[in-house]
Amino acid sequence: MALLHLFDVGQPVATMTGNPEAFSGPRGTIHLAVSHAGRFQLANGLVALENLEWLGEPVGAGSEHGGWRRVNSVLALPVNDGSSPGPIRKGALVDIGPVERSDDAIRVGIGWQSDSITPLFPVFAGRLTIRPGGLFLDGDYAPPLGRLGLLIDARLLHFVARRTAQTFLARIAGRLEA
Repeated sequence: MALLHLFDVGQPVATMTGNPEAFSGPRGTIHLAVSHAGRFQLANGLVALENLEWLGEPVGAGSEHGGWRRVNSVLALPVNDGSSPGPIRKGALVDIGPVERSDDAIRVGIGWQSDSITPLFPVFAGRLTIRPGGLFLDGDYAPPLGRLGLLIDARLLHFVARRTAQTFLARIAGRLEA
C-alpha cells in the first residue's frame, strides 16, 4: 500500500511499516483498520465514487497523478463527554484513487491530510473497501512530531485517529444508503 509523502502531498511513495518500534525518522507510521457494518449495493458505491462533490470541493483535475482525485473536505471527531457542543472538525485534503471493481467488492486507494499546518496533523494513506456487508478502511498514518508523536499516539492519538476514521466511514455509509 502506498503512503502519501509528507512533502509531496497526494503522491504515492514507497510502502511504510505500521510498527512503532520500527520508527526510523519521518517514515514511522501506525496501522489503522476500522469497519462499518451495513447493507450496501455496489452500484451505489460506484456512483458515489464517480462524483465526489458530496465529499467536498474538488481540487484539480481528476486525470492527474494516475487517476487520483482530490477533494477539500472536513473530517470530524465526535465528542461524547459533553465537553463540546458538537464534533471537532478539521479541514482536510482527501485523495481518492482509481476504482478497482470485483464481483463482490469495490476498492479504492484513499488518503488524507490537513489542509493547513500539515506537519501538526497525521497523514493517512490506505484502502477503502466497499462490500455488500460493510465498509472497511485499512491503512497507515504518520503521527506528527516524529518519535514524540509516536509516544503520544500510543497514549491518546490512536483513539482520536480511530474515531475520526469511524466517523468518516459512517459518512460514506450514509451516502451509500441514500
